Amino acid sequence: MKKVISIVALTLINVTLFAQDEIGNIKATILNTTNTPLGSSSVSLINLPDNSMADGKITDENGIVFFKDIPIGNYSLSISHLGYQKKKSIM
Repeated sequence: MKKVISIVALTLINVTLFAQDEIGNIKATILNTTNTPLGSSSVSLINLPDNSMADGKITDENGIVFFKDIPIGNYSLSISHLGYQKKKSIM
């Protein structure tokens, strides 16, 4: 059975908005169910409602991913890691 990426990781998202520029930053830490950081996880930033990929990154060794200068809008994160079930969350 595949392991599950913890939803707790998605609660650690920090969004900083810049009203004048209408852009923001998204920082997330990806953890497994034992709160161990998942380095080298693939994280896609999905633009809603059209489900197009806005950006994609790989987490660092501490499970941290940072998306910079993202236009303000509605997004979801799609997270995958070898040996784990894929996880998607709406922000």
